Amino acid sequence: MPAEIDTSLCPLEGRAVRWKTVGVIVPPAGSGVAVFAHGETESASASLIVEVDASGVARFTYGPEQPAEEGESVIAAGSAAGSWWAAGNYFILGRHLSPPACEDGENETPGYRESDQHAWYFNGSTTPAELTVSEAVTALREGTKDVTQEQNDCGRSDTVDARASYEGTINRRADMDSDGNCASFVTRDGVNVVDFGNLPDNVVGLTCTWYRVWPDWWDEVTESDMRLNKADFTWTVTPDRAARGRPTMSNPSRRTSGDIRSASMT
Repeated sequence: MPAEIDTSLCPLEGRAVRWKTVGVIVPPAGSGVAVFAHGETESASASLIVEVDASGVARFTYGPEQPAEEGESVIAAGSAAGSWWAAGNYFILGRHLSPPACEDGENETPGYRESDQHAWYFNGSTTPAELTVSEAVTALREGTKDVTQEQNDCGRSDTVDARASYEGTINRRADMDSDGNCASFVTRDGVNVVDFGNLPDNVVGLTCTWYRVWPDWWDEVTESDMRLNKADFTWTVTPDRAARGRPTMSNPSRRTSGDIRSASMT
């Protein structure tokens, strides 16, 4: 698929675009959708951003490294796929994918942010059996704090102008499905939710972010959700005692193998 398409000539709104382990629905003009998946293997890690400007030009950005090859795994289909400014996106890194400090590019900034405090919720009913709801919430809140206060082992000062607030548990689910597809811009619920659930094989965690596209200003996030894979992984909040291969929920600034690492997308 080309990197840019004029949707007035080729209508794409509502069609599904698939890249490796992730997928999105092409949004209406003036909006965008970004999905990031991180896994234990390079092949399971992927990112896809589909943005349509006010004039109807759709732009496609594929990652993490190589662009999509024609005829490969990018699919535009007629059917819809099922279904954090700043501290909006959690990046989940597998055990052997975590690069040296300050060399992972996670302080890179795409063009979208929230215009106000990021208020997020956790679906406690999805907590895996090996964790308590309290343990999961504490780990997630600490991870958020590490982003908003820019805690790092790179010697960087706090330059992240971001605020976040945990609003409690909720019965809503993250707007994505078990195949790594984000819900459409139209059907999403507008609530920032973190939950546990099923994801594609080897994908440890996935985020979906929906945003408005403004021509002369930062693009504005309207919702961002995260899901952690409990179908294929077991979880712990005690990384020093974690079994080999078990993902951990801990302070993201630590270089413990398998940790959940929160990264701001300002």
